[in-house]
Amino acid sequence: MWILVENLSSESTEDEIAELFDIYGDVDSITVIAEEPGEDSPATALVVMSSAEDASSAIEALDKTVFMDRRLKVRRVTAKTAMKFRGDELSAPMSSHGRAGQPGV
Repeated sequence: MWILVENLSSESTEDEIAELFDIYGDVDSITVIAEEPGEDSPATALVVMSSAEDASSAIEALDKTVFMDRRLKVRRVTAKTAMKFRGDELSAPMSSHGRAGQPGV
């Protein structure tokens, strides 16, 4: 399942985001997209979790929570929306963590 995480600190790393979501289940991939270069600009991340149930638990627990001094907006998105943020085809996603997998439905 694709999860969009908005209003992240631009200093957030994939590893830090993975730690946040790993509590709720297996994370297949993470893609961080910086909105604007600079310290105060928010970033967005696409998180892919293997299980729809785990993803729903993560969304419920993390939406509107504060992470690195920013209130997160966490929501489920479709593959079409995810593609707009990634700007590429949605084949098997891969992150720097070396995780690969297909998004859960």
